[in-house]
Amino acid sequence: MTTSRAALTTIPATLSDGTTAHVVGRVDAFPGHPDPGTPVEPLTTGTGEPVTDHDGPLFALVSVTWATELTTIHADTGTSRTEYVPGLLGSPSGTSWYLAPVTPGQHGFTLTGRHAAGHRTATLPALDSIDAPRQVKVHDHPLR
Repeated sequence: MTTSRAALTTIPATLSDGTTAHVVGRVDAFPGHPDPGTPVEPLTTGTGEPVTDHDGPLFALVSVTWATELTTIHADTGTSRTEYVPGLLGSPSGTSWYLAPVTPGQHGFTLTGRHAAGHRTATLPALDSIDAPRQVKVHDHPLR
């Protein structure tokens, strides 16, 4: 049984415990982690084979471009200006990459709950259209 038509293109990833997982899509987030329920963009590169229920865990490749929202108010006019500043006041900068669990639905996949990095990592194959590192953390430790 196919979980979703959005999973027709997948990328196999080898987890550090030897499990083969399937990356079914991606989420680009800014300026912090995406919320649970965020829709996952289907991949345009991958194996093209449907994912079945017994094939292993399903994940989205998440990239987070970090920045801090900074709002300044002009003292004379009262107008405000908001900008995003990377690395302000000790906050992260750059881009983080990780795998996050997904839930299949009628119209594709969404991110499942809130998760932190667990003990596993994933090795990704070389991806032509995605500038991700070859090794990423797996955010599969549920937060309550």
